[in-house]
Amino acid sequence: MTRDNKAAVFLGCGFLGVMLGAMPLNGYAGFLLAPSEFHQDAFIGGILHLLAGLIPWLAGIALLACGSDRPLYVLAIWLAGLAGGLLMNLPSFGLNPGGDHAGAFGWVALVTVGVACALVVRLLTNIMTKRLPGATRT
Repeated sequence: MTRDNKAAVFLGCGFLGVMLGAMPLNGYAGFLLAPSEFHQDAFIGGILHLLAGLIPWLAGIALLACGSDRPLYVLAIWLAGLAGGLLMNLPSFGLNPGGDHAGAFGWVALVTVGVACALVVRLLTNIMTKRLPGATRT
């Protein structure tokens, strides 16, 4: 995908950060939307739960945006990683009839939003680099 090993590591670690950060964010958002469906745990829905998901999620977005010079690479790693994410969530989609379908779809949606944010940041960075006089591409 890219010749630069550093860019490939940034893309891989960034996508992993977005995926791992989406897990606690999914529980946080789910608790705020339907608190009666969650266990009475003080950690779920608290500020620590938000930060536990938001920090790796935002770091993953930054790594994805910095890891490539073309937005197409960010989109390609999302398409490849989405298949793996759906494979990991397969038990909650169909194998377990009592599975948490809303939670699985929420996780996929948060990963998609994170990658879309990284894609927009990469597009804006490329546009600003081309339009600003004296700006150099790194």
